[in-house]
Amino acid sequence: MENVKCLVWDGAKLVEHTPVIWDGTKLIVPDLPLVASWLGTPWASVSILSRGGVEVRRNLQPFPGTTATVRVLGIGNTSSSSGWGGITPAASTLDVTARPSTGKAGKITRLTLPTAGTTTAWQDLAIAAGGGIIPATPVTVYAAGIYVRASVALKVMLSLQGMTADNKSAGSLNGPPVTLGAGEWVWLTAGGTSSATVIKYRLDVDAADAIAFPAGATLDLDAAIIEQTTTIGKPFDGDNPPT
Repeated sequence: MENVKCLVWDGAKLVEHTPVIWDGTKLIVPDLPLVASWLGTPWASVSILSRGGVEVRRNLQPFPGTTATVRVLGIGNTSSSSGWGGITPAASTLDVTARPSTGKAGKITRLTLPTAGTTTAWQDLAIAAGGGIIPATPVTVYAAGIYVRASVALKVMLSLQGMTADNKSAGSLNGPPVTLGAGEWVWLTAGGTSSATVIKYRLDVDAADAIAFPAGATLDLDAAIIEQTTTIGKPFDGDNPPT
């Protein structure tokens, strides 16, 4: 890579800047701030991260966080019951003093189990719904991440579930099983190369073992991200650069 001098857009005007680094494909301005923005409707579209007007990262998950009207992954009033032994959790929005993704006050998504039960291994605890399912490119590297917290100890894993146009399985990219301590935020990741038949991806949090849970047990979710990269970076959305 070499340093060159050029004009860059600082968000308001063109300024002469040096050094600018050419990485072989694009110019990178190392010391300009990262700027987060949306490619479409806020909290329902792809987010991009740019530096000096040059895109450096893209979050393909259109519902990366929680607002007053939107839940992470586009989760509706309920979520998948298959991983909860057939018990359907109710979804809600919760205000917290510190999101794990930003360290600042904000909102997270909570799933609450109305009755006691036992998780079913390799089945869904929480899944992206509707618009939270993204288009996918065959034979392409993907990586994903999400913060999760349970009120009781659970064993879980993150999965990018590949689907064909008619919603049949097109293979999944799974992360390692992780044991959650009660009340502990954990960053789950998954990734790999997509299959030749994949058309779309759904981000799932799956049970990785059969574990009993009491009535009122909760699973919290924050900061979903999907990127075309080998290693997932820190989460961000169109309003919040990575911290």
